[in-house]
Amino acid sequence: MSNTSPNKLKYIFSIICLLLCMLMAVTIFRFRPSLGDDVLFQFLYGASHYLDDKEIWLLHQENLIQMQTLSLSFDNVVFNYMTWGARIIPIFLFPMLSILGKNLVSIIAAISLAAFVLSIISLTFSDWRKALRHPILILWLFYSLVFFHRAAGHYFMWTFITCYVIPNALYLLYLYALNKMTDDGKFYSTPPYIVLLNLLGLITGLMHEMLGAVFVLMLVAKGITLVFQKKSCSFFHYARLHIGFLIGYCIVFFAPANFYRVQSIHSATEGSYIERLINSFIVHIRSLFPTDLTSWISIGLFAAIIVLCLCFCVVRIIKQKQLHAFISENLYIIVGLLFSPILFALGPYTPTYGTGLWNALFYVLLLRAIYNYADITSLIPDLFYKLKLGTVCTVLSLSLFILLNAGWFHSFISISLIWEKSISQAKLTGESTITVPLFVEGPNGSILFLQHVNNPDRYETLIYKEYYGIQIIPE
Repeated sequence: MSNTSPNKLKYIFSIICLLLCMLMAVTIFRFRPSLGDDVLFQFLYGASHYLDDKEIWLLHQENLIQMQTLSLSFDNVVFNYMTWGARIIPIFLFPMLSILGKNLVSIIAAISLAAFVLSIISLTFSDWRKALRHPILILWLFYSLVFFHRAAGHYFMWTFITCYVIPNALYLLYLYALNKMTDDGKFYSTPPYIVLLNLLGLITGLMHEMLGAVFVLMLVAKGITLVFQKKSCSFFHYARLHIGFLIGYCIVFFAPANFYRVQSIHSATEGSYIERLINSFIVHIRSLFPTDLTSWISIGLFAAIIVLCLCFCVVRIIKQKQLHAFISENLYIIVGLLFSPILFALGPYTPTYGTGLWNALFYVLLLRAIYNYADITSLIPDLFYKLKLGTVCTVLSLSLFILLNAGWFHSFISISLIWEKSISQAKLTGESTITVPLFVEGPNGSILFLQHVNNPDRYETLIYKEYYGIQIIPE
């Protein structure tokens, strides 16, 4: 009884933490008015233009078609594959906001965020069950990767869920499945496992051209490690596991749209490759810092904590003569961390919202060092466990998070409902404009992009008027 009760308690707290974080995510998705790409990409061929292309929208104002059927979504995929974007599955999922409705899409988005967080912990411990034994890690990763990430505002937009969060979760799930097939010194090459992994790989390969390139290098590094460590694994046996992924990725990478888009990207960073490379590394590293750390003192302290933690882990690993084993097991992760900034620098610019996979790999490496190699948990006094301080910290952290956000969250929902009711009534009465109250900024305004939601200039554009069916004036 004494062995099972603590685990059951951890499972309960983990599920509670997951559900509450997902509930908050669902609420933000559901009640924040759609904006930016979430508005633009609901229209046929909208993904190949920009919101500020006023001349183009005026030219095509009579042909604006909001995609509300699967057939239109397929047409949009084919058009974008040839002219603008090759991310086949994300582009197909864009109009689900119009087809399925915001209520269902909000739930799917929250599940995707939860899957992303759980996949990080599952990959760390090589067991999804163990992921549910660490509620404090679930909270920490939700805080750092979702609610307080520098790209938090983007991660609460359906467009970026489909382009980055879902692909990142699939990449990590793919690695988890691959590790399960090659662990315990054995190589499981039975047909069912190979077929399932290739099907997963095909879907994963169709996701993203830049992240997919990073993932290819990770799979190569993983293969090299396996071939040299396991006599039962040859390059042929390993390569046939990834045929599906390679097919999917080649379809995406060699799309005509990629070569056109590079030449006409809207927000390209000027400068040489070396300048873009330096900027790419800066963007990747800064993405580890919470969005509310604005002062250099706060950033310095946060960076010092990470550096000290890494140095302590390295010293412990070296003392225990585990450095070779640590590098061998995590070589593919190290390759991903190193080459992500390098490959992103080859593109026009490095977006903060594109660093999610890099963040995930960093945390997997850090957590593996802490739990699996440096064994820092063995240094924690027994009194910590006897007093159940881990549970206490989880409860206090979750309670503090709820208390700090309850007030503005209630205000946010109330104002959103006023918007919805006012817009609905105004459309019924045939009005062309409607005045709505401004949203009040919360503790972390970047989560909601309320500075953009409250900007009246956005609603003067043709695409916003078409989406909402009326001109909105926030004041």
